[in-house]
Amino acid sequence: MVRICLIFLCFFLSFNSLKANGNDEQINIFLDCSFCNGNQIKQELDYLNFAVDAYRSNLHILINRQQLATGAKQYNLEIIGREQWAGEKVSFQFNSQPTMTNFEENELIIQKLKIGIAPFLAKTALSDGLKLEVKKPENSTVQVTPYESFWKNWIYEIGSNLSWDSEAVRSNLRFRADADIDNVTPEWRIRVRPFYSYQRQSVDTESGTAVVVRERRYFSGSVVRSISDHWSVGFFNSYYHNNYNNLDMDVWIAPAIEYSVFSYDEVPMKEFTVAYRVGYLSRNYIEETIYNLMEEQRYRHMLNVDLRMRRPWGNVFAGVSASNFLDDWSQNRVSLNGRFSIRVYKGLSVNFGGNYQLINDQISLPKGDISLEDLLLAQRQVATDFEAGMNFGINYTFGALYNNIVNTRL
Repeated sequence: MVRICLIFLCFFLSFNSLKANGNDEQINIFLDCSFCNGNQIKQELDYLNFAVDAYRSNLHILINRQQLATGAKQYNLEIIGREQWAGEKVSFQFNSQPTMTNFEENELIIQKLKIGIAPFLAKTALSDGLKLEVKKPENSTVQVTPYESFWKNWIYEIGSNLSWDSEAVRSNLRFRADADIDNVTPEWRIRVRPFYSYQRQSVDTESGTAVVVRERRYFSGSVVRSISDHWSVGFFNSYYHNNYNNLDMDVWIAPAIEYSVFSYDEVPMKEFTVAYRVGYLSRNYIEETIYNLMEEQRYRHMLNVDLRMRRPWGNVFAGVSASNFLDDWSQNRVSLNGRFSIRVYKGLSVNFGGNYQLINDQISLPKGDISLEDLLLAQRQVATDFEAGMNFGINYTFGALYNNIVNTRL
């Protein structure tokens, strides 16, 4: 019985494959865009065939985006030819407006998709329905671009959140407020990030009510100067308060330098950077530490190596971070992070993620034993020499190789 089912399945998949490749004039596209509205695109580009498997397409459309300081988004569009169009590619960038809604941004993506696909449509029978219309720009007064007026080029964004939930024996109150302040030009990037969070948990027990308060205050600022297409330098400083980590005040001041193996223009699709920082650290503690200190000043340096790639075959991120105190190299930390999503063959893809830290720099741990209540309610940080996490997944798509139907009903 099992053998018969396997034979039938192989025949079914082979039949669908032969049927799907029967029309050479049909443009089969694979839309590789996690944030696009697929239904909206299918409705407006109904003359295309949308493949559910990248290996069954003759055009692989890869769309990526990054946030700009103005609140707008910069999109990177790549149309990569396969099969009869192998080796052909169309790629360009375009920007949205800060005031655009999600619907308007998708309309912009569709408009640019039509432009990018036009050279391939011209090689099919669909070229008879093509119409080219170019609007000549109207004469207008030349306006000063934002980066020509440095001190007027500030962008502000503020936000806050308040939530409360309660049960018979417990309640939880959370409040958060933050702000983003940016000034970005082709040569400079200035960032200011204030942040505040407050959380109060209470649990009723037989011996009374246990209350846990977690408070974090954070402020960071950075100034980065671009030197070339591959080099940049910067200055970073931060202030941090966290009662969970026994930090009353943590001040960090550090200059930095970064080298990008690829040109910064290629960052949306591929990025490989090496960054080094060295600076001064000053700390005041809430409770006396395991080293019998209430305050201390140290010098610390760190190295970060990051690789990010987004290609038709999948996405990859791998990062290594290492830091230590200059007066005691045994007090160090090494972090490894990785995320991979790879298309193995046709509809088969695998994803893997993991992180691992070697921790030898918990100098802020408070002296004394931790109570069971503090441990269970996560009121205090505990000693550890490592942290680790891992996830793995597999996905296989089969059956109908194309799906152009839009159905949003219940």
